[in-house]
Amino acid sequence: MRPTPTPPQAASQWRRLGRSRRRRSGFLPALVIAFGVVSAGLIAVIGVKTDGFGIGIHNAWLNYAANLASQDEPVYFESLIPAEIPPDANFFKDSLFDPLTNSTPRADTRDLLQMVIDPGQGISVDTLLDASAEGTNRATLESIASQMATAGVTNPGTDYLLPGDRILAGFSQMGLDFSPLQSASDRAGARFPIDYSQVDPPTLPHLQVLEAMADWLAIRAVAFISTGNSQSAAEDLLLVARLADSVANEPFLESQRCRRKLLEIFCSGILTGIKRDAWSLEEREDFCVILSRSRPLSDLALAIRGERGRLNTAIDARLLRDDLEPSALIQSWFDAPGAALPLRQMRASQILINTAIQELVNQVLSPLPPTDDTQDSSTENESAIPSPVVDLPISARQRLATLEEEADSFRKTNALVIETAAACAQQ
Repeated sequence: MRPTPTPPQAASQWRRLGRSRRRRSGFLPALVIAFGVVSAGLIAVIGVKTDGFGIGIHNAWLNYAANLASQDEPVYFESLIPAEIPPDANFFKDSLFDPLTNSTPRADTRDLLQMVIDPGQGISVDTLLDASAEGTNRATLESIASQMATAGVTNPGTDYLLPGDRILAGFSQMGLDFSPLQSASDRAGARFPIDYSQVDPPTLPHLQVLEAMADWLAIRAVAFISTGNSQSAAEDLLLVARLADSVANEPFLESQRCRRKLLEIFCSGILTGIKRDAWSLEEREDFCVILSRSRPLSDLALAIRGERGRLNTAIDARLLRDDLEPSALIQSWFDAPGAALPLRQMRASQILINTAIQELVNQVLSPLPPTDDTQDSSTENESAIPSPVVDLPISARQRLATLEEEADSFRKTNALVIETAAACAQQ
Protein backbone atom coordinates (compact mmCIF):
# COMPACT_ATOMS: atom_id res chain seq x y z
CA MET A 1 0.00 0.00 0.00
CA ARG A 2 1.46 3.34 -0.92
CA PRO A 3 1.89 6.01 1.68
CA THR A 4 -0.40 8.93 1.52
CA PRO A 5 1.41 11.70 -0.36
CA THR A 6 2.02 14.97 1.43
CA PRO A 7 -0.19 17.75 0.22
CA PRO A 8 1.67 20.31 -1.85
CA GLN A 9 0.54 23.14 0.39
CA ALA A 10 2.02 21.59 3.53
CA ALA A 11 5.33 20.90 1.82
CA SER A 12 5.64 24.46 0.73
CA GLN A 13 5.05 25.65 4.28
CA TRP A 14 7.97 23.58 5.60
CA ARG A 15 10.23 24.94 2.89
CA ARG A 16 9.33 28.51 3.80
CA LEU A 17 9.95 27.79 7.45
CA GLY A 18 13.40 26.41 6.63
CA ARG A 19 14.33 29.50 4.64
CA SER A 20 13.09 31.72 7.45
CA ARG A 21 15.34 29.97 9.97
CA ARG A 22 18.36 30.42 7.75
CA ARG A 23 17.75 34.16 7.59
CA ARG A 24 17.55 34.43 11.35
CA SER A 25 20.84 32.62 11.84
CA GLY A 26 22.64 35.24 9.60
CA PHE A 27 21.11 38.27 11.34
CA LEU A 28 23.08 38.09 14.60
CA PRO A 29 26.57 38.10 12.99
CA ALA A 30 25.57 41.04 10.87
CA LEU A 31 24.37 42.87 13.97
CA VAL A 32 27.64 42.17 15.78
CA ILE A 33 29.66 43.43 12.83
CA ALA A 34 27.57 46.59 12.56
CA PHE A 35 27.94 47.23 16.29
CA GLY A 36 31.69 46.76 16.03
CA VAL A 37 31.96 49.22 13.16
CA VAL A 38 29.95 51.84 15.05
CA SER A 39 31.99 51.29 18.22
CA ALA A 40 35.26 51.60 16.34
CA GLY A 41 34.02 54.81 14.78
CA LEU A 42 33.08 56.24 18.18
CA ILE A 43 36.45 55.25 19.64
CA ALA A 44 38.22 56.87 16.69
CA VAL A 45 36.21 60.06 17.13
CA ILE A 46 36.94 60.14 20.86
CA GLY A 47 40.61 59.50 20.13
CA VAL A 48 40.75 62.40 17.68
CA LYS A 49 38.88 64.69 20.04
CA THR A 50 41.08 63.83 23.02
CA ASP A 51 44.36 63.24 21.19
CA GLY A 52 44.70 59.95 22.96
CA PHE A 53 44.70 61.42 26.49
CA GLY A 54 41.29 60.28 27.65
CA ILE A 55 38.29 62.51 27.96
CA GLY A 56 39.05 63.72 31.49
CA ILE A 57 42.54 65.13 30.97
CA HIS A 58 41.64 66.56 27.57
CA ASN A 59 38.63 68.42 28.95
CA ALA A 60 40.72 69.62 31.88
CA TRP A 61 43.19 71.23 29.47
CA LEU A 62 40.46 72.74 27.31
CA ASN A 63 38.77 74.24 30.36
CA TYR A 64 42.04 75.59 31.73
CA ALA A 65 43.06 77.14 28.39
CA ALA A 66 39.60 78.70 28.01
CA ASN A 67 39.86 80.16 31.50
CA LEU A 68 43.23 81.73 30.67
CA ALA A 69 41.86 83.18 27.45
CA SER A 70 38.86 84.64 29.31
CA GLN A 71 41.35 86.60 31.43
CA ASP A 72 43.01 87.95 28.26
CA GLU A 73 46.01 85.74 28.96
CA PRO A 74 47.71 84.48 25.78
CA VAL A 75 47.79 80.69 25.65
CA TYR A 76 49.71 80.08 22.43
CA PHE A 77 52.73 81.80 20.94
CA GLU A 78 50.84 83.12 17.93
CA SER A 79 49.12 85.65 20.20
CA LEU A 80 52.46 87.19 21.20
CA ILE A 81 54.06 87.72 17.81
CA PRO A 82 54.67 91.47 17.25
CA ALA A 83 52.73 93.16 14.49
CA GLU A 84 54.41 93.78 11.16
CA ILE A 85 55.87 97.27 10.65
CA PRO A 86 56.32 99.04 7.31
CA PRO A 87 60.02 98.99 6.36
CA ASP A 88 60.34 102.77 6.26
CA ALA A 89 59.06 102.93 9.87
CA ASN A 90 61.09 99.98 11.16
CA PHE A 91 64.21 100.82 13.16
CA PHE A 92 65.83 97.51 12.21
CA LYS A 93 65.20 98.01 8.48
CA ASP A 94 67.68 100.88 8.39
CA SER A 95 70.78 100.04 6.36
CA LEU A 96 72.78 100.26 9.60
CA PHE A 97 71.50 96.82 10.60
CA ASP A 98 71.97 95.12 7.23
CA PRO A 99 75.07 93.21 8.44
CA LEU A 100 72.91 91.37 10.97
CA THR A 101 70.71 89.83 8.29
CA ASN A 102 73.05 89.82 5.30
CA SER A 103 74.92 86.55 4.99
CA THR A 104 77.68 88.19 2.93
CA PRO A 105 78.60 91.48 4.64
CA ARG A 106 80.89 93.86 2.86
CA ALA A 107 84.54 93.23 3.59
CA ASP A 108 85.84 96.56 2.35
CA THR A 109 84.41 98.66 5.16
CA ARG A 110 84.06 98.47 8.93
CA ASP A 111 80.57 99.54 9.87
CA LEU A 112 79.39 100.74 13.27
CA LEU A 113 78.10 97.30 14.28
CA GLN A 114 81.53 95.79 13.76
CA MET A 115 83.22 98.67 15.50
CA VAL A 116 81.21 98.46 18.71
CA ILE A 117 82.02 94.75 19.04
CA ASP A 118 85.68 95.00 17.98
CA PRO A 119 87.06 98.54 17.74
CA GLY A 120 90.57 97.17 17.29
CA GLN A 121 93.80 97.51 19.24
CA GLY A 122 92.88 94.57 21.42
CA ILE A 123 90.10 96.18 23.41
CA SER A 124 86.34 95.72 23.68
CA VAL A 125 83.81 97.62 25.69
CA ASP A 126 83.33 94.68 28.06
CA THR A 127 87.01 94.26 28.85
CA LEU A 128 87.38 98.03 29.09
CA LEU A 129 84.66 98.29 31.72
CA ASP A 130 85.77 95.18 33.60
CA ALA A 131 89.39 96.31 33.75
CA SER A 132 88.37 99.79 34.84
CA ALA A 133 86.07 98.75 37.67
CA GLU A 134 89.01 98.58 40.12
CA GLY A 135 87.19 96.14 42.36
CA THR A 136 84.42 98.65 43.11
CA ASN A 137 81.96 97.12 40.62
CA ARG A 138 81.87 100.52 38.93
CA ALA A 139 84.21 101.93 36.32
CA THR A 140 85.55 105.47 36.65
CA LEU A 141 86.43 107.94 33.91
CA GLU A 142 90.04 108.04 35.04
CA SER A 143 90.43 104.27 34.90
CA ILE A 144 88.73 104.06 31.50
CA ALA A 145 90.95 106.80 30.12
CA SER A 146 94.03 105.00 31.48
CA GLN A 147 92.98 101.74 29.87
CA MET A 148 92.53 103.49 26.54
CA ALA A 149 96.00 105.00 26.83
CA THR A 150 97.52 101.65 27.75
CA ALA A 151 95.92 100.07 24.68
CA GLY A 152 97.38 102.84 22.51
CA VAL A 153 94.00 104.30 21.63
CA THR A 154 95.08 107.73 22.86
CA ASN A 155 98.50 109.36 23.01
CA PRO A 156 99.67 109.28 26.65
CA GLY A 157 101.95 112.24 25.94
CA THR A 158 99.06 114.53 25.07
CA ASP A 159 98.14 116.88 27.90
CA TYR A 160 94.39 116.69 28.52
CA LEU A 161 92.73 118.69 31.26
CA LEU A 162 90.13 116.06 32.16
CA PRO A 163 89.89 112.26 31.80
CA GLY A 164 86.64 112.86 29.91
CA ASP A 165 88.61 114.75 27.26
CA ARG A 166 90.98 111.80 26.90
CA ILE A 167 88.04 109.41 26.49
CA LEU A 168 86.39 111.60 23.86
CA ALA A 169 89.69 111.76 22.01
CA GLY A 170 89.81 107.97 22.16
CA PHE A 171 86.39 107.74 20.54
CA SER A 172 87.64 109.94 17.75
CA GLN A 173 90.80 107.89 17.30
CA MET A 174 88.83 104.62 17.13
CA GLY A 175 86.39 106.09 14.62
CA LEU A 176 83.30 105.36 16.72
CA ASP A 177 80.69 107.46 14.96
CA PHE A 178 77.10 107.04 16.17
CA SER A 179 75.47 109.37 13.65
CA PRO A 180 74.08 106.36 11.65
CA LEU A 181 72.34 105.20 14.82
CA GLN A 182 70.95 108.67 15.38
CA SER A 183 69.51 108.59 11.87
CA ALA A 184 67.97 105.12 12.34
CA SER A 185 66.36 106.20 15.63
CA ASP A 186 64.05 108.55 13.73
CA ARG A 187 62.02 105.51 12.66
CA ALA A 188 59.10 105.16 15.04
CA GLY A 189 58.74 101.36 15.20
CA ALA A 190 61.03 98.39 15.65
CA ARG A 191 60.69 94.72 14.74
CA PHE A 192 63.79 92.63 14.23
CA PRO A 193 63.33 89.91 11.55
CA ILE A 194 63.05 86.94 13.91
CA ASP A 195 61.65 83.66 12.59
CA TYR A 196 58.50 83.55 14.72
CA SER A 197 57.35 80.32 13.05
CA GLN A 198 59.89 78.48 15.21
CA VAL A 199 59.16 78.11 18.91
CA ASP A 200 62.49 76.61 19.93
CA PRO A 201 65.10 79.09 21.24
CA PRO A 202 65.54 81.68 18.46
CA THR A 203 68.69 83.29 17.11
CA LEU A 204 68.87 86.87 18.37
CA PRO A 205 72.05 88.36 16.87
CA HIS A 206 70.98 91.96 17.47
CA LEU A 207 71.09 91.76 21.28
CA GLN A 208 74.88 91.68 21.56
CA VAL A 209 75.17 94.66 19.23
CA LEU A 210 72.55 96.68 21.11
CA GLU A 211 74.26 96.07 24.45
CA ALA A 212 77.67 97.00 23.07
CA MET A 213 76.36 100.22 21.52
CA ALA A 214 74.63 101.14 24.79
CA ASP A 215 77.83 100.59 26.79
CA TRP A 216 79.88 102.81 24.47
CA LEU A 217 77.18 105.49 24.49
CA ALA A 218 77.04 105.43 28.30
CA ILE A 219 80.80 105.92 28.54
CA ARG A 220 80.67 108.79 26.11
CA ALA A 221 77.66 110.36 27.87
CA VAL A 222 79.45 110.43 31.22
CA ALA A 223 82.54 111.84 29.51
CA PHE A 224 80.37 114.61 28.01
CA ILE A 225 78.88 115.32 31.45
CA SER A 226 82.34 115.68 32.94
CA THR A 227 83.31 118.20 30.29
CA GLY A 228 80.12 120.25 30.72
CA ASN A 229 78.44 119.20 27.47
CA SER A 230 75.07 118.11 28.87
CA GLN A 231 73.26 118.38 25.54
CA SER A 232 75.48 115.79 23.86
CA ALA A 233 75.30 113.61 26.95
CA ALA A 234 71.50 113.74 26.90
CA GLU A 235 71.45 112.82 23.21
CA ASP A 236 73.59 109.76 23.89
CA LEU A 237 71.36 108.64 26.77
CA LEU A 238 68.24 109.10 24.65
CA LEU A 239 69.86 106.82 22.07
CA VAL A 240 70.34 104.23 24.81
CA ALA A 241 66.64 104.51 25.61
CA ARG A 242 65.81 104.07 21.92
CA LEU A 243 67.89 100.90 21.84
CA ALA A 244 66.01 99.61 24.89
CA ASP A 245 62.65 100.36 23.26
CA SER A 246 63.66 98.51 20.09
CA VAL A 247 63.27 95.11 21.80
CA ALA A 248 60.33 95.97 24.07
CA ASN A 249 57.90 93.90 21.96
CA GLU A 250 60.02 90.74 21.76
CA PRO A 251 58.46 87.92 23.85
CA PHE A 252 61.78 86.30 24.79
CA LEU A 253 63.58 86.32 28.13
CA GLU A 254 66.90 87.09 26.43
CA SER A 255 65.41 90.17 24.76
CA GLN A 256 63.91 91.47 27.98
CA ARG A 257 67.16 90.89 29.84
CA CYS A 258 68.82 93.08 27.22
CA ARG A 259 66.14 95.74 27.63
CA ARG A 260 66.55 95.63 31.42
CA LYS A 261 70.29 96.18 31.14
CA LEU A 262 69.81 99.12 28.78
CA LEU A 263 67.23 100.71 31.09
CA GLU A 264 69.73 100.41 33.95
CA ILE A 265 72.39 102.11 31.82
CA PHE A 266 69.92 104.87 30.95
CA CYS A 267 68.99 105.44 34.60
CA SER A 268 72.61 105.37 35.81
CA GLY A 269 73.59 108.02 33.27
CA ILE A 270 70.70 110.25 34.30
CA LEU A 271 71.53 109.93 38.00
CA THR A 272 75.19 110.76 37.27
CA GLY A 273 74.09 113.97 35.58
CA ILE A 274 71.69 114.81 38.41
CA LYS A 275 74.47 114.48 40.98
CA ARG A 276 76.48 116.97 38.93
CA ASP A 277 73.46 119.22 38.34
CA ALA A 278 74.07 118.84 34.61
CA TRP A 279 70.58 118.62 33.14
CA SER A 280 68.38 121.41 31.89
CA LEU A 281 64.65 121.43 32.62
CA GLU A 282 63.91 120.33 29.06
CA GLU A 283 66.35 117.42 29.29
CA ARG A 284 64.79 116.29 32.58
CA GLU A 285 61.35 116.38 30.99
CA ASP A 286 62.55 114.26 28.07
CA PHE A 287 63.94 111.71 30.51
CA CYS A 288 60.71 111.66 32.55
CA VAL A 289 58.62 110.87 29.46
CA ILE A 290 60.70 107.78 28.77
CA LEU A 291 60.83 106.69 32.41
CA SER A 292 57.04 107.01 32.74
CA ARG A 293 56.50 104.36 30.06
CA SER A 294 59.29 102.06 31.26
CA ARG A 295 57.79 99.12 33.17
CA PRO A 296 60.39 96.40 33.74
CA LEU A 297 57.94 94.10 35.53
CA SER A 298 55.57 94.19 32.56
CA ASP A 299 58.56 93.43 30.34
CA LEU A 300 59.32 90.33 32.40
CA ALA A 301 55.65 89.29 32.33
CA LEU A 302 55.80 89.44 28.53
CA ALA A 303 58.85 87.18 28.54
CA ILE A 304 57.21 84.69 30.90
CA ARG A 305 54.04 84.64 28.81
CA GLY A 306 56.22 84.13 25.76
CA GLU A 307 57.84 81.13 27.42
CA ARG A 308 54.42 79.68 28.18
CA GLY A 309 53.08 80.36 24.70
CA ARG A 310 56.08 78.79 23.01
CA LEU A 311 55.83 75.68 25.19
CA ASN A 312 52.08 75.25 24.59
CA THR A 313 52.54 75.64 20.85
CA ALA A 314 55.42 73.15 20.85
CA ILE A 315 53.40 70.61 22.86
CA ASP A 316 50.37 70.86 20.57
CA ALA A 317 52.58 70.48 17.51
CA ARG A 318 54.13 67.36 19.04
CA LEU A 319 50.72 65.87 19.87
CA LEU A 320 49.33 66.43 16.40
CA ARG A 321 52.37 65.16 14.51
CA ASP A 322 54.69 62.26 15.22
CA ASP A 323 57.20 63.10 12.50
CA LEU A 324 58.58 66.28 14.09
CA GLU A 325 62.19 66.57 15.16
CA PRO A 326 62.73 66.47 18.96
CA SER A 327 61.99 69.88 20.46
CA ALA A 328 64.75 71.51 22.48
CA LEU A 329 62.10 73.56 24.26
CA ILE A 330 60.12 70.50 25.38
CA GLN A 331 63.37 68.82 26.35
CA SER A 332 64.27 71.75 28.60
CA TRP A 333 60.97 71.49 30.49
CA PHE A 334 60.36 67.73 30.61
CA ASP A 335 63.83 66.18 30.98
CA ALA A 336 63.14 64.28 27.76
CA PRO A 337 62.23 64.89 24.11
CA GLY A 338 58.52 65.08 23.45
CA ALA A 339 58.58 61.85 21.45
CA ALA A 340 59.70 59.93 24.55
CA LEU A 341 56.82 61.10 26.77
CA PRO A 342 53.40 59.46 27.12
CA LEU A 343 50.74 61.78 25.74
CA ARG A 344 48.65 61.78 28.87
CA GLN A 345 51.66 62.61 31.04
CA MET A 346 52.65 65.48 28.77
CA ARG A 347 49.16 67.03 28.82
CA ALA A 348 48.82 66.61 32.60
CA SER A 349 52.22 68.24 33.19
CA GLN A 350 51.29 70.99 30.73
CA ILE A 351 48.37 71.99 32.96
CA LEU A 352 50.61 72.07 36.05
CA ILE A 353 53.27 74.13 34.26
CA ASN A 354 50.68 76.61 32.98
CA THR A 355 49.24 76.92 36.49
CA ALA A 356 52.66 77.64 37.97
CA ILE A 357 53.55 80.13 35.24
CA GLN A 358 50.28 82.03 35.65
CA GLU A 359 50.83 82.29 39.40
CA LEU A 360 54.30 83.66 38.72
CA VAL A 361 52.91 86.22 36.24
CA ASN A 362 50.39 87.34 38.85
CA GLN A 363 53.13 87.69 41.44
CA VAL A 364 55.33 89.70 39.08
CA LEU A 365 52.56 92.14 38.22
CA SER A 366 51.27 92.49 41.79
CA PRO A 367 52.95 94.85 44.23
CA LEU A 368 54.89 93.01 46.89
CA PRO A 369 53.42 93.26 50.39
CA PRO A 370 55.59 94.79 53.12
CA THR A 371 58.02 92.19 54.40
CA ASP A 372 59.39 91.74 57.88
CA ASP A 373 63.17 92.13 57.86
CA THR A 374 63.39 89.24 60.29
CA GLN A 375 61.51 86.91 57.98
CA ASP A 376 63.58 84.14 56.47
CA SER A 377 63.93 84.85 52.75
CA SER A 378 64.04 81.14 51.94
CA THR A 379 60.63 80.66 53.60
CA GLU A 380 59.24 83.56 51.59
CA ASN A 381 60.51 82.07 48.35
CA GLU A 382 59.07 78.66 49.17
CA SER A 383 55.65 80.14 49.88
CA ALA A 384 55.72 81.78 46.45
CA ILE A 385 56.16 78.45 44.66
CA PRO A 386 52.81 76.95 43.61
CA SER A 387 52.12 73.56 45.18
CA PRO A 388 51.69 71.68 41.84
CA VAL A 389 55.35 72.36 41.02
CA VAL A 390 56.51 69.53 43.26
CA ASP A 391 54.89 67.09 40.84
CA LEU A 392 56.79 68.44 37.82
CA PRO A 393 60.01 67.16 36.26
CA ILE A 394 63.22 68.51 37.75
CA SER A 395 64.02 70.56 34.65
CA ALA A 396 60.60 72.25 34.80
CA ARG A 397 61.20 73.20 38.43
CA GLN A 398 64.62 74.55 37.51
CA ARG A 399 63.20 76.72 34.73
CA LEU A 400 60.52 78.08 37.04
CA ALA A 401 63.18 78.82 39.66
CA THR A 402 65.19 80.70 37.01
CA LEU A 403 62.14 82.80 36.17
CA GLU A 404 61.67 83.60 39.85
CA GLU A 405 65.29 84.73 40.10
CA GLU A 406 64.74 86.94 37.07
CA ALA A 407 61.76 88.47 38.87
CA ASP A 408 64.08 89.63 41.67
CA SER A 409 66.43 91.27 39.16
CA PHE A 410 63.58 92.99 37.33
CA ARG A 411 62.15 94.28 40.63
CA LYS A 412 65.49 95.95 41.36
CA THR A 413 65.47 97.57 37.92
CA ASN A 414 61.89 98.68 38.48
CA ALA A 415 62.95 100.32 41.76
CA LEU A 416 65.82 102.06 39.94
CA VAL A 417 63.41 103.42 37.31
CA ILE A 418 61.11 104.77 40.04
CA GLU A 419 64.05 106.33 41.89
CA THR A 420 65.36 107.96 38.71
CA ALA A 421 61.93 109.31 37.76
CA ALA A 422 61.52 110.83 41.21
CA ALA A 423 64.97 112.44 41.03
CA CYS A 424 64.20 113.82 37.54
CA ALA A 425 60.90 115.30 38.71
CA GLN A 426 62.58 117.32 41.45
CA GLN A 427 63.24 120.89 40.34
